[in-house]
Amino acid sequence: MATQSLPRLPTELWLRVFQNLNNDHDLPEAWLSLRHVNTTFKVCVETIFRENLLPKTWVRYDLGEVYNEESGRVVLDAEFKFLRVSEDQNTAIFKIDCIDDEHKAIVEGRLREATAGDKIEFPQNTIQIRRDLTDGPVPSLAIDYEIFELSCDWREMFTIFWSEVRLTSNLTRDWVEKQEAWMNTMKAEVTSGQMDMGTMMMQAMNGFARSNKSAARTARRLRYKRMIQRTHPEMTDFTINKDEERRILKELGQKREAAAMMDMSDDEKEDDEEEEDEWDDEDDADDVHSEDGHLTVASSSAV
Repeated sequence: MATQSLPRLPTELWLRVFQNLNNDHDLPEAWLSLRHVNTTFKVCVETIFRENLLPKTWVRYDLGEVYNEESGRVVLDAEFKFLRVSEDQNTAIFKIDCIDDEHKAIVEGRLREATAGDKIEFPQNTIQIRRDLTDGPVPSLAIDYEIFELSCDWREMFTIFWSEVRLTSNLTRDWVEKQEAWMNTMKAEVTSGQMDMGTMMMQAMNGFARSNKSAARTARRLRYKRMIQRTHPEMTDFTINKDEERRILKELGQKREAAAMMDMSDDEKEDDEEEEDEWDDEDDADDVHSEDGHLTVASSSAV
């Protein structure tokens, strides 16, 4: 007796299913794995990431400082915010919404310098998607300096970005899984009174933080090595300036902490839906008994 194949679900239904993949931890797996299951999944995942994630993507460049006699030290931070995708949907376009005439020429010059050449090991840009942040490359980068619009291959950018984020997460998880004996020892010390609960929690959090920093460093180095191998296959020496790397990782850590604190509109939507569900549950119980991109210029005359 021939087996009957199950009917294929329509793309619209899969889109509704994948709309629930808005948790930060789900995103790398959705892009790097689910997207490659079949054509329908590829269309659905790319549609959701294009419509939901690109608007929560920022490309920023640290452009150093200028000195203004009136304002003192002026720190320039060029932030490109998502504007639109091209007609063929292959290119994402980002824009600085507001830039004052006084600094326009300086910003253009420093952006040209920041985007010239490889700068693989120590780039001047960061990419933030929701609450995750790296200093990875911006593939097929082009900037229209007349209107300060940046365009890039968003799919390739997402692939490099989420690969690094997933590796960092996996390395951190592996570390946690290997700490069972250490955690059991601390629990025993708490039980015997040798250690208080607060000290145990502090040591556990510090250990996790160190592991996460180490994982981020390892993932970043691997990205650097892969990019060197791809762009300069003749190179065999991957020596890293560790002092400069330490400085950059510290800055990236501070920026990640700030990104992690950002509120996201879809989070607010989830909270509203959960609150509505709670009200619905209460109503049911009653029935039973009787629902911007910008150029940031921070000034300090005291410096």
